[in-house]
Amino acid sequence: MKKMSITREFTKNALMDAFWQLYKYQDLDKITIKKITDKAGYSRITFYEYFEDIYDILHCIEIKILSEIEQKIQISIGDAGSISTDAFTEHMVSLSNEYHEFFSKLFGENGDTGFEEKLQNSLKGLLKKYSEMNMDFSNKYVVEFYTSGIVGSIKTWFRNGCDIPVEAFLYTINTVIYINT
Repeated sequence: MKKMSITREFTKNALMDAFWQLYKYQDLDKITIKKITDKAGYSRITFYEYFEDIYDILHCIEIKILSEIEQKIQISIGDAGSISTDAFTEHMVSLSNEYHEFFSKLFGENGDTGFEEKLQNSLKGLLKKYSEMNMDFSNKYVVEFYTSGIVGSIKTWFRNGCDIPVEAFLYTINTVIYINT
């Protein structure tokens, strides 16, 4: 795959940023390509050089966020190949703070339900690769159980306005996950 030029990357990011600025305050069905291009300072033709439609730009943002998060987790794990629960919790607190705005919107009442599935798939890969838990992550039902529970809990926490501190939330999740390990 050919690398995108700096100018093309800048343009794509400008369109994504414009979309996100609109999406933070409006439902998806209220956002038009014209609104995005007006906000970004580009033409509709330029939009279609990068994206098929509104859903495509949202998908690209979600994939970008998940990719950044996975990369940061992999960097924190490093050569050791695993990470302690405390270090993982500390890292998740940092990521929660950094991506709070995105998660709040994507898990909100009018968020994208497709994001939940994308996050769950991302977590499946991370659990299989890095988990120190004494669980059979080759069993698809075990993996589904854990990732569904984690994503459902994250969604509920954001929908409740992050009503408990992130550290307390992560401690609760870790406690439940490690009961049977």
